[in-house]
Amino acid sequence: MAAAAGHGLLAAQGGQMNDTTTSPRRFGAANALRRAALPLAVLAALAACADKAPPVATTDVAGSKLVAQTSPEIRRIEALGRTLYTLDIATARATDVALAEGADLRAPDMRGRVTDVSGDNVLVRFVRQRGDRFEAAYDVTFAGDGQAPIMTRPADPSLTPDQSAQLAAGQLAAASLIPLCKLPYSPVAFRDPGTGDWRVYLLAASADPQVKVYAGHQRVLVSGDGSRIVPSAPLSRNCLAPRLEAPAGHTPEAFLMTETLSPTPTEAHVFASLLYGLPILVVTAAEKKHWIVDQGRIWGAS
Repeated sequence: MAAAAGHGLLAAQGGQMNDTTTSPRRFGAANALRRAALPLAVLAALAACADKAPPVATTDVAGSKLVAQTSPEIRRIEALGRTLYTLDIATARATDVALAEGADLRAPDMRGRVTDVSGDNVLVRFVRQRGDRFEAAYDVTFAGDGQAPIMTRPADPSLTPDQSAQLAAGQLAAASLIPLCKLPYSPVAFRDPGTGDWRVYLLAASADPQVKVYAGHQRVLVSGDGSRIVPSAPLSRNCLAPRLEAPAGHTPEAFLMTETLSPTPTEAHVFASLLYGLPILVVTAAEKKHWIVDQGRIWGAS
């Protein structure tokens, strides 16, 4: 499915829902988790970048000379992908912290997690069910000042209305999942900046560090109250999760793939570029247009 060349391209043509304790670590996320503290201040920095022009006007990857794209739609896609990446890393890190502190995330009454972003801070709440009520069992808080994350057992476990709606949206999206990849899936949810509806991403992941998931993630839009799925275009048509292992002495310059559903790269490409740290050369099928997605940014022909 994939081939590697010295300083060249890695090319590819082209489950099940898991609880919060059994999702395999994606390779890029695992690297981020090894850092002394999760840089959640990056969330604010990345969000701020969404309102600024890309700092580099042109890029040259694998012989493709392209210019930075600054249209409102491209900048929106970049911001969505960066938010998705940051929250995915936060939930993975929070799971490790909670387990290290003795949290029983496999208890039969556990029902998942929600994230709450306030300024530079991110709160990950692990939710359990007590009767017909959902409440926070464990909180992991990341401060924007770079301090080590802290797990607490909340004195008031009540979920806010927004957190309850997010939980409902995630459960509704998970119930609708028809996996494209034969891999575990885990959800990340946040409100759409434009509509206020929930954007729920069901992310496929592999425990094999050489397996990179470039397509197969799913996006489900859910109403703001978490009660109904909103019609939307699919994010992926099939699974693209090749095992990429370059031969000794060969350094891949970019990953090459075809995008068949969207006329531009999507937030999934932005997410993967950040997760795996490898530029992605995207060829959109309709117009055979070439794009580069690298470090959360999108470049294309002028």
